[in-house]
Amino acid sequence: MRKPAMFASMLCAAIASAAPADAPVAARQTAPSPPDSTAITHGQPATSSLPAIDLDSLPDACKTLGQLAGSPSPTVALSSRVSLANCLAEERMRPLSLVDCEMSVRDLNEAATPSLELLDDVIAAAEPSWRIVALHAKGELLSSMSVRMLMTVPRPPAGAGDEAIALRDMRVTMLQSLLQPWLDLAQDAFKQVDRLARAQPELAKNQVVRSAVLDSQNKLVPGVATR
Repeated sequence: MRKPAMFASMLCAAIASAAPADAPVAARQTAPSPPDSTAITHGQPATSSLPAIDLDSLPDACKTLGQLAGSPSPTVALSSRVSLANCLAEERMRPLSLVDCEMSVRDLNEAATPSLELLDDVIAAAEPSWRIVALHAKGELLSSMSVRMLMTVPRPPAGAGDEAIALRDMRVTMLQSLLQPWLDLAQDAFKQVDRLARAQPELAKNQVVRSAVLDSQNKLVPGVATR
């Protein structure tokens, strides 16, 4: 294990009592409007292979989306799974009390895992428009998790000396090393969106898809979009 991760883990107990209020979770997203152009659907989405949703395991706030996720309509099933992933992430992360340490990173990752699996199911269904939307949602979720963890590092008080500022910088650096796998996965998702959009530019005729493509391209690090 890398030294930063080890030291960050040791900090957990020491800073938990002084941790700032947890960062707010993004507002719940409703189901994206289904792509309305038949021209962007190439082949039959493999929705028959989508795993069944265990409704009993879902938070109450997400049960309606869970029911829609089992729809025989490919568009309804895929769009509802993207929205269900967002809902689950919000509900599972809401009770977490996070501090800048490895344990909190693990807790947040565990809370996000069902959502990431749902998005991967949509990506694997091979419908290109919803694949783009799901990849973008995956990148957004991973990026937001990283931001949320970085917000747990308290800022030095006004007038703090160099020592306090250096301590905060050290904590941020250690935390960033733990978050890098999320950031790498997010960049990979955004890069896949860019590649799909370049290979099939007709997909961006739909507003939902176009928004996902543009936002993904804006969030790529310099040079990645053309690789």
